[in-house]
Amino acid sequence: MAPAMSSLGGFWSGFWALQDAAEWIPFSAFLGGLVAFNRSDWSRNIHESLWSLSLPREKLAEAMATRTGAFGLYLYFGLYLSFAIIDAFQAPQWIVRHKVQNTKQPPPFRKSLRAIFWGMVESIPVLTIFNTFVVNPVWRQRIGMEKLMSIPSTWQCVSELVALQILNELIFYTVHRSMHTKLLYKLVHKMHHENITPFASSGNYAHPLETLLSTGLIVGIPIMLVVPHPSVLWFYTSWRNVESATAHCGYYIPGLCANTLFHDWHHRAFDGNYGFSPNLDYIFGTIHPKYPAWLANYRQERSQKVAAEENHDSMADLVDPYEESTDVKREI
Repeated sequence: MAPAMSSLGGFWSGFWALQDAAEWIPFSAFLGGLVAFNRSDWSRNIHESLWSLSLPREKLAEAMATRTGAFGLYLYFGLYLSFAIIDAFQAPQWIVRHKVQNTKQPPPFRKSLRAIFWGMVESIPVLTIFNTFVVNPVWRQRIGMEKLMSIPSTWQCVSELVALQILNELIFYTVHRSMHTKLLYKLVHKMHHENITPFASSGNYAHPLETLLSTGLIVGIPIMLVVPHPSVLWFYTSWRNVESATAHCGYYIPGLCANTLFHDWHHRAFDGNYGFSPNLDYIFGTIHPKYPAWLANYRQERSQKVAAEENHDSMADLVDPYEESTDVKREI
């Protein structure tokens, strides 16, 4: 019994060592925003304006779903252009000083624009077609009139958004890990890994087949299974844009950026760290072997730097203990 308990204790100590409470703040903020939105007059006015159209169920669902695409486009251009400007001008300093791979040059502005343009001509059309002919028809067919004609309760908001996020993580891990098999990596996923030092819009720089199999399935399957309320759908798709952009942005700003450290390491090593968060990788033993030591070192140096700044002492930028000169395994 004692060895079993010791083994279990070791499992949980390793699991919690990879966690960071600040990583949960962005999702929790979206969850809180969803609840607050649906308790507000703004939400009621939007819903009542749609209900007043007196549309049949599928038409009403379609009208409500169109808001999702609008939110997604606003975030797409807003987030990626904002990070492109930050990379180009290396300002403001309160963001730039949080760069993870701080010994690497930021991407040129034209490189960020190229990735944004690629998303416009490839990712957005592919996902629009997939959502129009697969995801939205299933969601419209399965959602009931009672749900469409109501404003979701706090419990409904929480349960649906959390369920969507859990399914999203499960599917992302599975699909992403399969993308690292030799055939799929060579034919499809290698394009996305051209960027060893990721930047926000590089999240959408991918082969069209990967966009369909990865992003389309990751976002679409949870929607078809959970059948969320339209307002939950608006926040979920917006959150997916934010999570993808901040995971690739290259800046770890505690409380604002989700999963940046974990996914940034994946782009450096090309192996392991397949999920957006470390949870499933830890359970299935696919954490990159060098990542826990690097993370512990990064946190220690970060705390020392914060303490030095509070005491108005000068201190060098964080030193990355595993640069490209080390034996980090690479696949290209």
